[in-house]
Amino acid sequence: MYREESIGENIIRGDAMERKAKKRQPGANSQSKIKALVSAAKTRFHAGIKKVRKFLVSLKGGFPPLKDTIVLIILTVIAFASGFFVGKESIQSVLPGNFVSIRELDMDIAVTEDVKSKDIPASQTAETVERKPATVSAVPATDKGTIRESPPPVTEKMIMPVQGRIISGFGWRKHPVYLDWRYHTGIDFGVPEGSPVKAALSGKVVEVDSTRELGLYIIIEHSGNIRTKYAHLKSNSVKCGDSVRQGQVIGSTGRSGVTSGSYLHFEVVSMGEIVDPQGLL
Repeated sequence: MYREESIGENIIRGDAMERKAKKRQPGANSQSKIKALVSAAKTRFHAGIKKVRKFLVSLKGGFPPLKDTIVLIILTVIAFASGFFVGKESIQSVLPGNFVSIRELDMDIAVTEDVKSKDIPASQTAETVERKPATVSAVPATDKGTIRESPPPVTEKMIMPVQGRIISGFGWRKHPVYLDWRYHTGIDFGVPEGSPVKAALSGKVVEVDSTRELGLYIIIEHSGNIRTKYAHLKSNSVKCGDSVRQGQVIGSTGRSGVTSGSYLHFEVVSMGEIVDPQGLL
């Protein structure tokens, strides 16, 4: 009984060892697989070579032979080199033959300025003198060579048309008669009735008229596109078209038009826009 069991165990152990040995050594199946892979790789490689050959054969008609290509490149290089050296020998100066330097030009100008009057024809000299504008006025002997220029035009500064205090300013205000808010386009001077009204600037009378609101008024136009208006007058001493000087009396104050007393309404229009006269006085 014991012997039979040992024989069975030996058989089992022998099978296990045989299986382990088969795992350690490559069998016939693994070698066949390697051969199959190698043959497949060779087949693919040859197929690729055939495809490349077909592609090169197809391109053979589109490209010239290698010999002809090399000859063409050599001829091109020779032609370029010969043209470069031949052109280099025939290069001319960039400047023209009659080129004059800056130094020579300066010398020519200096010589031209020293030309004597005898070199110019008498007729041409006379014509030049006649055409020359007389820009300098005669200088008195006492000035000894000094030149007098005409003085610049005097710019007048606007003066107050009457002597009185301002009782109503420029801008929005409550009307003294209508008692509503209205935009005042000038300033009002409170003065006694009959006080003289003077021109704030020199100018020309362009309008003398009367309206219900302003009463009797005068408009004077001055230089610089400025106009002044004097309203609520009692009387006027100038008429349309008269030229007046700064400070000249043009009328007297009164109560004409819509007023709450005796005062002068003074208005200034500059460049077509109504402005605050207080900024100009």
